[in-house]
Amino acid sequence: MTEKEKPPSHEDFIEVTGGKVWYKIVGVQSKGLPLLTLHGGPGGSSGTLIALEALADERPVIFYDQLGAGNSERPDDDSLWTLDRFIEEVDKVRNSLNLERFHLLGHSWGSLLAAKYATRQSRGVQSIFLSGPFLSVPRWLTDTNKLKQQLPEEIRETIERNEREGTTNSEEYKKASEEFDRRHYCLIHPYPEVVQNTKKVANNKIYEIMWGPSEFSCTGNLAGYDVTGELGEITVPVFLS
Repeated sequence: MTEKEKPPSHEDFIEVTGGKVWYKIVGVQSKGLPLLTLHGGPGGSSGTLIALEALADERPVIFYDQLGAGNSERPDDDSLWTLDRFIEEVDKVRNSLNLERFHLLGHSWGSLLAAKYATRQSRGVQSIFLSGPFLSVPRWLTDTNKLKQQLPEEIRETIERNEREGTTNSEEYKKASEEFDRRHYCLIHPYPEVVQNTKKVANNKIYEIMWGPSEFSCTGNLAGYDVTGELGEITVPVFLS
């Protein structure tokens, strides 16, 4: 789809608990049921989902930046960064846009929001897409720590020593974590522009409060969380990718 062929879009802000979130609808005149997208994080932005604009010739595709990052407001209130508030935010966005029937897509952290939303408020949700799903903190840590063991010994020892000593804010820990990201977050180097731009507008404070210092260390308020036991409560079709 060329720039000239892009379907019309609309963007604005929605008031949610704690501030305003930015949203964009691509394909506002398309006839299919809307697709509401939930990006990764916590503290990420919708830029990583831009490829989904290709679906806008069939249906409106709705992107929004969760509160605290991207184009949305960044309130200085750490009490806002909880799973329940982010799930409530999904409902406020949905209701503000009058989405009576729609499809829901969650990527990474967004898949946890999508799954939890569907167990609490499935009214009008026609189907759910869980992309690169993050549904269980224990499972995530098991998998990422297996990947950590594949790092060069010197880097792995740097990570483990800083975690033991509680110095995960050190420069050497950050550099070691960046090497993990280089091998497992994005394999294209230098990072594509969309990845670089997303990192620039991320909110690392939210990530640290809710998750922790790195992908393989969860010390935040999501520690131990696991939604897999609730998946049987979802009554609409679910696609995993």
